[in-house]
Amino acid sequence: MRLDLYIKDDPVESIINGESIRVQLNNDTNDPSATGTVSTNTLELTIKGARLINEYINNGLDGGLGIFEGLPARLEGVEGGEVLPLIDGYLDLADGTTEIECDKATTKIVQRGGADWFERRKDSFSYGYLASLPDGAAGKIYTTDWVQVPYVISTIPNTRELAIVVLSGFVIATQLRTAIKDLVEFVIEAGGVFTTVPAIVKLAAYIAYLVILIIAIINLIKQLFDLIIQPVKYHAGMRLQTLLERGAEYMGLTFESSKFNDSFWQDVVIIPEKFESFDDGTDSGVLGFRKPKPATQTGYYNGTFGDVLEIAKRLWNAREIVRDGVITVERVDVNTSTANYVLPDIEILATRFNTDDLKSNTAIRFSTDLSDTNTIDNFEGTYTDVIVEPLAVENEDMVLLKGLDIVEIGVARTRRKETLTTPEKFVSGLVKLVAPLVNAVISLSPKKARSKIPSGGIQNLITNRIGMASLSNDFFQVPKVVAMDIKTRDVDNKVKTTNATRLNSDALYTESYYVNSFVPSSSLPKPNQWKKYTSVSPFTLCFDDYKLIRNNNIIFDSEGNECKIISLDWNPTLQEAEIEYWKREIYTRNLKETIITPDGL
Repeated sequence: MRLDLYIKDDPVESIINGESIRVQLNNDTNDPSATGTVSTNTLELTIKGARLINEYINNGLDGGLGIFEGLPARLEGVEGGEVLPLIDGYLDLADGTTEIECDKATTKIVQRGGADWFERRKDSFSYGYLASLPDGAAGKIYTTDWVQVPYVISTIPNTRELAIVVLSGFVIATQLRTAIKDLVEFVIEAGGVFTTVPAIVKLAAYIAYLVILIIAIINLIKQLFDLIIQPVKYHAGMRLQTLLERGAEYMGLTFESSKFNDSFWQDVVIIPEKFESFDDGTDSGVLGFRKPKPATQTGYYNGTFGDVLEIAKRLWNAREIVRDGVITVERVDVNTSTANYVLPDIEILATRFNTDDLKSNTAIRFSTDLSDTNTIDNFEGTYTDVIVEPLAVENEDMVLLKGLDIVEIGVARTRRKETLTTPEKFVSGLVKLVAPLVNAVISLSPKKARSKIPSGGIQNLITNRIGMASLSNDFFQVPKVVAMDIKTRDVDNKVKTTNATRLNSDALYTESYYVNSFVPSSSLPKPNQWKKYTSVSPFTLCFDDYKLIRNNNIIFDSEGNECKIISLDWNPTLQEAEIEYWKREIYTRNLKETIITPDGL
């Protein structure tokens, strides 16, 4: 097979090292940056190739694209008059191995839009940048992408707030008791047989006083509620799915994951950290957004597309594959490919075991946040340790299990409000105590006096709070993750009842990380034990066979066992290849697993 190189559709004369060019496929799951990589070893080009490359680089000084955008190129194989496309991509001139001389150039050709390119670009822009793009731009983030998360302040512990509420309640109750006692006496005096005009005037004056007292009590209870308990407020966030889709869109890709077929994950929201509390300028003393203000709020994640992608991968124990304009994120064991190539009976150099994949301690951790004590008070489900030990041991000092794998999710959990706090219950009881007197005074008051009593009253202060996010401050320093029931009205948005049980370190293990286990179980009858095979010498791999495995790392060995390609080096000129692959085989059953979930007590 002859190799032809085209730079910007311009054919380049012979490649100096054409016979030694190897097309390299890498599907190593332990090296996510290389998964699905298609590239070559170094190309050595003569004078025409060097001239085209030099011109391209120099144009970057005068309005051209320059060295930091790949130079379009494609590598084709020609055999028997048939053109066989090998790599459609670009010359990576920014790679450190590139060397340019007047009549010679050494560089690499990389598949366009592949894993190597994606790994370099995914952290090159932030979500703040996407929000700053003009309307209609690819990946543009709009304020309509915000999800409003209603929250209530629930300080832990709340003894200080309770003391203030009880003291204020005592003062209000004392005033009410005195007012009721005096009102009864005035009514008796004014309603007797020998009622006098002064008595009636006295009663009217006292009702007027009561109106003033009631107004003061209502305002006191409202201020007490606003400053101590505080009303429902709003933080803006974005769906995890939207964040991932916008980042992929900016890179010219389509994002896909079967995780979003689950309605739970469809409404998982990332709330960025909030370092400053909003003051609405009303001098009410209450900070935060009492009503959503999308134009003022920030709902996008404060970081890069790569950061959010890592959060998703840690939540799901997943990896990404970039191919044909699509980025797919799936759990590490998911493979949509089916084997359609049978490896010939080749000589194996050696057999190795994937023992390095086994860690004797795997720790899955959500973040905690000292500025939100709810992340510490409700600690269970924040950390999970999975310990692997031998079932039987003869010599403790010869046990070879080792290693710690810490999975830092990178976000804090969000607590759902399930019950009223003690201060809320006290104020609710106080409202029930005051409401009858308020209604009685209103009914006895003249219309003019009645109009001075604040509209809306106090009956609805402690309502519609159960199910909202519970925070100890308006600000927090660690981004949060929360599963929401999202409704038409922002005030009706609530935290899902399954939020605590699904966004939970134990649940992450049982749903996703269990597939990493080396211990057979009912949920994993074929554990994560593999043997690695490496070919001794090159074997024949024609182009038609190469096409079968180029985008499919699943193959059969010569005995019909399903295997996974780790890496393959193919020489298209000689049509020979060398291969490394995994085959799932149990090589030990002397293991046990213990799951530990600290409760923080």
